[in-house]
Amino acid sequence: MVTAVEQHLKPIASFLKVKLKTNAKDGKSPGNGVISTIFKLLEDSKSNLGPSNTGESAEIQQWIEYGLLYLSKTQGSNLNFILCELNGFLSTRTYFVAHRFTIADAFLFYKLHTVLESLATLEKERYLNVCRWFDNLQGDNTLRQNRTLINFSTNYLGRSSCRGPI
Repeated sequence: MVTAVEQHLKPIASFLKVKLKTNAKDGKSPGNGVISTIFKLLEDSKSNLGPSNTGESAEIQQWIEYGLLYLSKTQGSNLNFILCELNGFLSTRTYFVAHRFTIADAFLFYKLHTVLESLATLEKERYLNVCRWFDNLQGDNTLRQNRTLINFSTNYLGRSSCRGPI
């Protein structure tokens, strides 16, 4: 049985090409928290997707926590609010932290995949900055893994119109 913590960590471990260590007694992932485990996976992978300074470290932690708190159970008007908030943030940025792809982007990519996959074309058009960011990332087969390639080809990814429900 996959625990909620493992559900968040398995795609990250697979992407970083490191083994998700489990507790020898019960076979479950260690209970030291998602954020600290992600940072440990980063360290084990020797990846450059981690923070380059303490400011970036805080931002990465903030976005992972945001994903855990707000993107785990999204629906209805709550989903609209969250996507509008993310859309606004990405209106002047390519990535969530600094000016480069970090583990925060990878984590949010995995959290948003099923959300964006479930949206109709007209709904996607309301969150053009999120769609632009997501489309940019999904081009990396290693990141996407076996997830469905989401079609944004009918969306004009040059402007955004985050308004109330359609």
